[in-house]
Amino acid sequence: MLPAVRLLLGLLLPALPAVLSSAHPAVVAGPYAGYILPREASLVVDTAEEAVVTAELRSPDDPDARQSRTVITDADNGFRAIFLFSGLRADTRYTYGISINGEPPTEALRGAFRTPPPPLEVAPERPLRVAFVGARHPAAPGVPPEQNALPALADSRVDGVIWTGGQQPVDRQSTPTADGLRRQYRTLFEEPDLAPLLRNTAQYSVWSRYEAGHPRSGNRWIHRAGATDAFCKSLPRTVCGHPGFGGTASQVRLGPAEFFFLDAVSFHRSAGTGAPAAFGETQLAWLLDALEASDAPFRVVIAGRSLLTPVDQGHTWQFARAERNGFLEALRAAAVPGVFLVTGAAPEGEMTRISRTGAYPLHELSLGPVRSGGAPETSRPALNYDRMPGTRVDTAHFAVAEFGSDRGEPSMRITVIDAAGESLWRDTFRASELRQREASQRSTP
Repeated sequence: MLPAVRLLLGLLLPALPAVLSSAHPAVVAGPYAGYILPREASLVVDTAEEAVVTAELRSPDDPDARQSRTVITDADNGFRAIFLFSGLRADTRYTYGISINGEPPTEALRGAFRTPPPPLEVAPERPLRVAFVGARHPAAPGVPPEQNALPALADSRVDGVIWTGGQQPVDRQSTPTADGLRRQYRTLFEEPDLAPLLRNTAQYSVWSRYEAGHPRSGNRWIHRAGATDAFCKSLPRTVCGHPGFGGTASQVRLGPAEFFFLDAVSFHRSAGTGAPAAFGETQLAWLLDALEASDAPFRVVIAGRSLLTPVDQGHTWQFARAERNGFLEALRAAAVPGVFLVTGAAPEGEMTRISRTGAYPLHELSLGPVRSGGAPETSRPALNYDRMPGTRVDTAHFAVAEFGSDRGEPSMRITVIDAAGESLWRDTFRASELRQREASQRSTP
């Protein structure tokens, strides 16, 4: 071989895998999954310019399950292609490829996912794993490895990710135009560490006060309508907001668990503008009705604001104490089984447990940042005297809930994981422990 040719190959061959695996130059974010349900799934691709984007879906388990969709991205749709695939089979593996302007998909434009099991009142045959993730602060120089758990999250092998608030913080210095908000909400999907996870895993999210542009943004914020629209389109969902009262509340059923996502922005009302409110009477009435109507063994409420902690600080519900206490009393009186709370946008992680007269104890898993640096909340919370011993976490972390079987009944095992991928603590909840008659049998981790 000629020396010049050998030199040229020596320069090109090491870079060839990266070239083959890179996304198309026109793609600025994605592909990433939105919701993935037993019979329906969504995929998203953002482009920098007008492009013809085609998604082809197949199933190794079902040769006839081949679907293709094409979207032309342009200024009218914000250069975003959203693909909806229906008629899928529950608990089935699918693969997909994205082509841009007719070019074959590179490895970075291919993905795979498994649809969840259908709604179940018993334990699933295959455990369902869902990650709960707190605030994703902007990357900052010099952040130590123990303060960034995103790589560990990417390796967690979960079926879905629930972002519990603070993951798409808006730049408060810029004018919140619709286009600007779309670009800022998109930053989550531009994380290099998360690319494989985002391509292959369902994504769900709540709207917390940090995604709205300012912690005190509420129902009177002049840019709320545009921000609501941008947020709802950043993660496609079957429904974004109630048709009767708006906002961004939603719910989704995955096997033995049903998740209820609260809007902590649209109905926020601070003191001095009437009775303080975090979630609003109408939204809380919907939540109580929806919890009662569900037949899921586990009914998980997700909010971007701590619900149970007695600490009276900006990230908690204590500023609207009358609203909080009224709802918790209504929930106790309704005797709804299976309720478990998960909240984000907190400065640190912990599990809070409160006793209730004539009812099983109520638990709240609070998530601190999955990556620190540029934190929106700088003060430490005061002593939470309802915190369960051994559950406080002040380094980067996330949690994985595994819905499976324990002693022959549906169970939910919570594991909190640090940046090294190590378990910090875990606890298991059986469905029977979240009912009135067996509440006294609940033990601590």
